[in-house]
Amino acid sequence: MSSTVTLINNTMNELNQINMTRTNAIPSDISLSENIEESFDLTWNDILYDGGLGTWWPRSSFRWLTIFVCTIGIIGNLLAVCTLLRRRMRTLSTYAYLTVLCLSNSITLLSGIIFELEIMFAPSRFNCILVSLAKALASSTFALSTWITVGFTIDRYIMICFPFTGEKLCTRRNALFVLFLCLFCALAYLIPQILA
Repeated sequence: MSSTVTLINNTMNELNQINMTRTNAIPSDISLSENIEESFDLTWNDILYDGGLGTWWPRSSFRWLTIFVCTIGIIGNLLAVCTLLRRRMRTLSTYAYLTVLCLSNSITLLSGIIFELEIMFAPSRFNCILVSLAKALASSTFALSTWITVGFTIDRYIMICFPFTGEKLCTRRNALFVLFLCLFCALAYLIPQILA
């Protein structure tokens, strides 16, 4: 019986110690429930950027590295467009696909730069509108790039596997028709995202 009383006393002392630590850790004007509610009131920005990588230095380095890589990608795509628009290359359907693909990828990369730079500025109505437009453009041009690649692949497949038929089907005019169809579908995909 005495061992049971000792066990109960020890357990009560441990509970009091735990309660004392909780009371010391929490200021008197804030209740425990408010403290718990505050700790779970996080946004994606807090999770990804404020607590995601642990310290400020890796997050900032990763952000600037992303901006640097996207900038190099945009410059490379613009140089490729300048090369692909030369008079000698304008006659083939392949170069029409590649030119529009470079432009579409450049818009996607520009949207990535906008995402990374937006975090650095104070929230405002302009930033919110700019980021939602950039998100819609990035999503739409990413889908556009995929369908341009599909059209380009089908064009090359026909030209290689059926060379005599390919000369009639794989013309620049047909390539432009396919590209305008892809662009129309991308715009149809973009408009509901902008209005949302």
